[in-house]
Amino acid sequence: MMSAWAKLRLGWADPVVITSNGQYTLQAAATHPTVYAFVNPANDKEYFLMENKQHHNYFERNLPQEGINIYHIDDSAAFDSEAYPGEIDWPQEHYRMAVVQPDGMWHLEKGENLGDAGDVFHGGFRDFIGPNGVGLGTAVKSPTVTTDWYSSGRFVSSGITIKEISNSGQTMTFRVEMTQGGADRDYDWGGDGRDSATCGVDGDTCSSHPDCCFPPKRRCRMVRKRGRKECVLKKKKRAKKVSGVVTRRWRNRYLRSRVEGEEEEE
Repeated sequence: MMSAWAKLRLGWADPVVITSNGQYTLQAAATHPTVYAFVNPANDKEYFLMENKQHHNYFERNLPQEGINIYHIDDSAAFDSEAYPGEIDWPQEHYRMAVVQPDGMWHLEKGENLGDAGDVFHGGFRDFIGPNGVGLGTAVKSPTVTTDWYSSGRFVSSGITIKEISNSGQTMTFRVEMTQGGADRDYDWGGDGRDSATCGVDGDTCSSHPDCCFPPKRRCRMVRKRGRKECVLKKKKRAKKVSGVVTRRWRNRYLRSRVEGEEEEE
C-alpha cells in the first residue's frame, strides 16, 4: 500500500489543490490518480492530502478498513522527527508525513500497530474534521486530531473543516468549509526545497547558484515532466562494455601467439 505523498513524489498521482468551499467527489485511489490537497498559505511545504482507499483486485487488498485517508505533511521537517501529543517536544517535533487517524489513538506514532480500522474517515464512524477535532455528525470524538497547521512549532488554525464525509465506497463525497488556503499552482510535493524554477542555465554547476541546489554531483537541467529547470543528480558515466565477440577475438589471437611462440622454441 502506497501513500498519496509517495505517489505524488513518483508522479503517479494528480494533485488538485482545494481553494474554495463546496462539495467534492473522490474516486478510489487504486483506479483514479486524483489526490486532493490543502496547502498552508504561509508555508507551502506544509499541506494535507486526501485519497479514497478501497479494496481492489491488485491494490489495497489488505486494508483493515476502506474510506478516506488524510495525511498531514511537513516537508520541512526532518525525516527522523518523531512525536505525538503528550510528549515534551510536541508539536515542535512532529512526523514529516503523518496519517491523520480519526480514532485519536495515535497508534502509528506510538508504534503499536501498522494501521487499523480507526485510521480512515467514512460515514457512520468519523465524518468530519476541523479546528476543534474530529467526530460524527455534530459530536466531537477526538479533540486532539485537528486541521491545525504546525506553523514552526506552535499550532495555528487552518480554518479548514471537512465534513459530511459519505459512507465508504468507490466514489466518496465530502463538503469543505475554509477561510483561507494556498493558491492553486504547481508545488514541489515532497521536495527538500533545494530545487528552483530559476536554477540557472542548462548544465550549470551548483556552485553558481547554491540557493537552489547543493553540491556535490548536482547539475541544472530541463525536467520535461515538470516543464521547468531543476537541480538534479549528475548522471554517472557508464563504463563502456567490451563486446563479447571482440573479447573472444583478442583471446584467440593471444592464444595463437602463445602456441606459435612455443613451436618456434621447439
